Amino acid sequence: MYDWSETDVWDCIRRHGNIAHPAYRLEQPNQQLSCALCLLASQNDLINGAVHNPNTYREYRRIEAVTSYSFRKDFWLSSLKPELLPQETLDAVREHQRKTG
Repeated sequence: MYDWSETDVWDCIRRHGNIAHPAYRLEQPNQQLSCALCLLASQNDLINGAVHNPNTYREYRRIEAVTSYSFRKDFWLSSLKPELLPQETLDAVREHQRKTG
């Protein structure tokens, strides 16, 4: 099973009643399924995580704003969906970004 291609996986899912997770059926489907805001996720998957889990997204952003540490090196979550964040959080993050260049 570990040597399956992506096509093999999707063929198996279809054979067993198309039981894929809803994240794979979004308008812009996830590339992989993991935590809603996984450190290793693609930008598309992070956007889906932020949109479908806005409270988690806001909490991660609040932590960034308070600690001044970005989600990943040179990557701040606020760049994904700033419209989901309170202005106070955006202001704090932008100040940290300005200081770190």
